[in-house]
Amino acid sequence: MFSSDSPSSHGLADSLRRTSRAVLLGVCFSLGLWLGWLAGHPVFGIALGYTLGMLLVVFPAYLGFALHGVGVPYRAWLAQLHPAAPATAAMALLVVTTRWLLIHVAGLSDVPLALLAIEVPVGAIGYAFFARRAIRWFIREGLRDLL
Repeated sequence: MFSSDSPSSHGLADSLRRTSRAVLLGVCFSLGLWLGWLAGHPVFGIALGYTLGMLLVVFPAYLGFALHGVGVPYRAWLAQLHPAAPATAAMALLVVTTRWLLIHVAGLSDVPLALLAIEVPVGAIGYAFFARRAIRWFIREGLRDLL
């Protein structure tokens, strides 16, 4: 009854999904290239356009589809992020401040590997500090369930 050559709703939806993604990313590429060219950094503009397109359009759509598929409301998913958000924001501020100090005070802008080697441990230690109560709870509850 159905052959691999006949169109199906799944095939049509898949084609529309691929086409819309290609159009979106094409627009993001073109707009990013143009804005980056005006600012003197075309590669940065392309990366920024792609990143914003993925974060603002593609990710929310796929997340909504996935959450709908498993029956989890969007608000319930967001509520699960609430406990980690303050520690994450504090860690991000700490890492950005550390990066600024390393570049503008210590003069390490020419050594990106050194920046990375310092920023990653600072971020990990900072998050462990800011989320220490949640980490303690997780270890205590996790070990209780394992034993």
